[in-house]
Amino acid sequence: MQERRKHPRIPKNLPIKLLSKDSSLIVTKTKNISLSGAYCHTSSYLSPMTILDITMLLHTQKSNTNNSSQRAEKVHCRGVVVRSEKIRDNNYAIAIFFNEIAKKEKEKLERFIEQHKQVR
Repeated sequence: MQERRKHPRIPKNLPIKLLSKDSSLIVTKTKNISLSGAYCHTSSYLSPMTILDITMLLHTQKSNTNNSSQRAEKVHCRGVVVRSEKIRDNNYAIAIFFNEIAKKEKEKLERFIEQHKQVR
């Protein structure tokens, strides 16, 4: 079966905060991520088409060649739940499409994905 996705996914457990319009805050981790969306598990049901304000924390390598330490970089965007499936009691798998992401934020995410795509 051929992959239909426009952007490659990488399996990464990244801290992610999801804030819905009704001010419900969910803090969880991604299971995988791409330039166009993320997949994660939550303890709360989010119905498809729920709009979310999203903050992700990316752990990236510093570009300074003398220092191989990591730094944390936040990425902010808006997304919409495109799929929500109950896995078991109080555990749901959700797929999120990033429908609003500023150019600067998208560039941070793109660098992160490129950096980690090569490590796989």
